Amino acid sequence: MTAQLALQVQDEQSTITRAQMLESLANLRQDWEMAANGESLLHIEGSVGLILHDFAAKLNLTEEERQFLLGVTLSEDLSAFLAMQM
Repeated sequence: MTAQLALQVQDEQSTITRAQMLESLANLRQDWEMAANGESLLHIEGSVGLILHDFAAKLNLTEEERQFLLGVTLSEDLSAFLAMQM
């Protein structure tokens, strides 16, 4: 799927505004700051795959959009990883 096709898949109700996107990402940053217990996020090491997963969750991406963003391999790896965490 191309990026253009992924955008065409969205209907008008699922499109978010720039302000909504920024608010979602700012909330994500705040979540990370809380998890860092006061340490600067600049000094926190993390998994890029989990960061992308968090982006997808905060932006309320559909499963198809999430698959496009993460790619098949990372999507499958994340599913397995998250299943083990439960």
